[in-house]
Amino acid sequence: MTAVEDAHEVTEIVHRALRGLDRRDWGAYRAAFADRVDLDYGSWRPDSVGSWTADDWVARVSTGFINDCDATQHTVSNAVVARDGDHLVAELEVRAMHVLHTGGSPDWFELGGTYTWRFMRARDRWLADGLTLDIRWRLGNPDLPALAAARTAAG
Repeated sequence: MTAVEDAHEVTEIVHRALRGLDRRDWGAYRAAFADRVDLDYGSWRPDSVGSWTADDWVARVSTGFINDCDATQHTVSNAVVARDGDHLVAELEVRAMHVLHTGGSPDWFELGGTYTWRFMRARDRWLADGLTLDIRWRLGNPDLPALAAARTAAG
């Protein structure tokens, strides 16, 4: 594959993963990852840093804040893909909107920053084996994650 084809492939993987996340299609989200993934979501949750099996990570995401929201939209732009040894690294700007209907008008929380996805070649395709979220800004209701969790817990 050429560098352009590789860049297109990994960017498409990110888009499909985030579409799966927003549609709660956990199989599509899981398909982006190698069996193990190094994660650094420390700018969001300090306990989300380390090495996870992809299945454990997807299980955590599918039962956490994302799933507690009524709607989410993760958009990425300005992708730059570079080779790092036998890996590809995609750096993208991200905006993540989270919506919760609590009666009346919807409540929302949005964050933005940089996503860095690291990819390894496995099973004749690129799979993400590293993911870092570096949040640079937040807008809206910072209590939305707690409100969403409380609503889910209350049934």
